[in-house]
Amino acid sequence: MGKDIIFIDTNVFISEHYFLKKNRITTLCNLAAKSRINILMPEIIKKEIAHHIQTDMRHAFNAVTDKGNCVLKHDERYDQYCNTSSKKEMDKIASTSLETFLTHSNTYILGYDYCTDVDIIFGKYFSKEKPFGEGKKKDEFPDAFALLALETYCKRNKLPQIIVLSQDGDMKKYNSPYLKVIEYKAYVSQKLAEDTELTSLESQLESMIPLWTKDWEDSILKTLDDESLYAPICGFSDISDIDITACEVSANPSQYYIIENTEEFLSVEIYPTVEFQVKVRHQDLDYGYYDSEDHCWYGDVWSTKDIKSSANIKVTLNFQKEGSYLDIEDVDLEEVLHRLE
Repeated sequence: MGKDIIFIDTNVFISEHYFLKKNRITTLCNLAAKSRINILMPEIIKKEIAHHIQTDMRHAFNAVTDKGNCVLKHDERYDQYCNTSSKKEMDKIASTSLETFLTHSNTYILGYDYCTDVDIIFGKYFSKEKPFGEGKKKDEFPDAFALLALETYCKRNKLPQIIVLSQDGDMKKYNSPYLKVIEYKAYVSQKLAEDTELTSLESQLESMIPLWTKDWEDSILKTLDDESLYAPICGFSDISDIDITACEVSANPSQYYIIENTEEFLSVEIYPTVEFQVKVRHQDLDYGYYDSEDHCWYGDVWSTKDIKSSANIKVTLNFQKEGSYLDIEDVDLEEVLHRLE
């Protein structure tokens, strides 16, 4: 299950009143901060959002501090607000709010180099293709450049599709194999449901991985204690002793990969790291020689080969959504064996 890459249109920010606590923009920001989604924003849309929030905050400030509201000065709090606040402060709050959103959500800004093909834009403009509609067509130029930037990014990075969250009728009718326009309220609801499932999965991983680690280490120790594994690297000489001096498994519960998602379960892969060290005492064939007549070695010398390595084991897990039950399906030690070849 790949991570969604999304673009949030300006009209969605306006509809949600920008960055209020507990609105859908803040929800999307928090989902991106948790790496549930990735957000893209063309530079032209960043500037458009900055202009809208600054303008709207100024209008609201003017409405609150208008002389017609003088009667409210009976309330000391209102009087203090009017005396200590200014339009410049509103501009600063608007700018800080946007930058906080971009930073917290790790939004990736698409520069103007992603929308340099103006021939395509003006071709759509004069032929009245979407996103240009009837009436104030010039107002759609930021959208047109934004959509071109998103398509270019999608093609350059060989992505299957970018999700566009928008309420704009013309944008919804925009036809592109690289962009999928979705109603944003339904999308946020869907992602919150998925987040609940993933949070439950992550909680189970946090609890179970420390319990499983000892079993994985025991399994690896048993695998490493096999003379036949070391025959090639010891020149197929006699081996007298295998001493496994270290075997430690570690895993990060937040690093997992969903390979299947059904209504009933999630199939998940994790890749714990194992650090191991093995000392193999073997006959050193570089010294002495074998007498075929006497059928014995002369000048017999034994050496110790110190093998120190690390590998990732692949563990496949099954997470039952009902009951939040997590179980192991398979443990693959193939990479550990490759390290001994």
